[in-house]
Amino acid sequence: MINRLIILMLVCLMSLGATARAGSSETKEDDNLPPMVIETDNLIYAGAFIDWDSSPSITAQDKVNLYAEPSLNSEQIATTLVNEKLKVIGAKAYIYPRMGTTTVTIPVEQIKSSYEWNDIPKTAFPQKGDTIYVIYVEPPDCIGVAWYKGHFIPISSSGIQISYLKNTGNIWAVYKGYVNPKDNNQNIYYLKNTTRSDPRVFGSSYRRNADIWLQVELLDKTTGWVMMQNAHLGAGEQPFWWENMNGISLSLYSSQVYSDWYKTYGYIGNK
Repeated sequence: MINRLIILMLVCLMSLGATARAGSSETKEDDNLPPMVIETDNLIYAGAFIDWDSSPSITAQDKVNLYAEPSLNSEQIATTLVNEKLKVIGAKAYIYPRMGTTTVTIPVEQIKSSYEWNDIPKTAFPQKGDTIYVIYVEPPDCIGVAWYKGHFIPISSSGIQISYLKNTGNIWAVYKGYVNPKDNNQNIYYLKNTTRSDPRVFGSSYRRNADIWLQVELLDKTTGWVMMQNAHLGAGEQPFWWENMNGISLSLYSSQVYSDWYKTYGYIGNK
């Protein structure tokens, strides 16, 4: 909760600064501002996903506290055992879209072939000069999520000018939001591979303007919440109490849900 309050204060200050520079004739842009916080059970909008059909689970490689609610300020109700396998029974993301203020600098394309629009209206298609709010971007040539005019939209990471991305395409948007020096740390843990002779960790630089919590069940049937991602921390300093995820990913790259989403919508960026 304390970290969430700090984030909200920072976002408020950024918003106040933008308001002070804006004239009364610019209320149309203000009308398109996203909420300060968006709470959702669907992790795809925070750049992650859970395959509930695969009986998702995660192993605590260290002792970790369970909270009564998805908040660091709530009551600590239990502590896991080392190497305890936890059944994942729920998830929660707190998304802070205003942390990801980004300006579209050139006309962009809806990258798709014969796919038709589904539930996202054509008005949710940014134009040059518009502001989108980046929630999550993976390295270039990968994918991400942004908020625009009331909708979450899939975007291309290639062409977004942001401190930790080495772009391979034309710049189509400039990220002006929150960054952390540790976003550029390559030692990011997605999962530990313990089947190799040289166990390694996998990951890459990213920015995720969202907190991610998992609701888990212990061996004694106690249930509680554990934090997996913190919007305020850098990518290289996220909580790493876990290993051997099953049915859980902190990346969208292999998500069939995301694949279906951008096949239906296309995604925003440059070819």
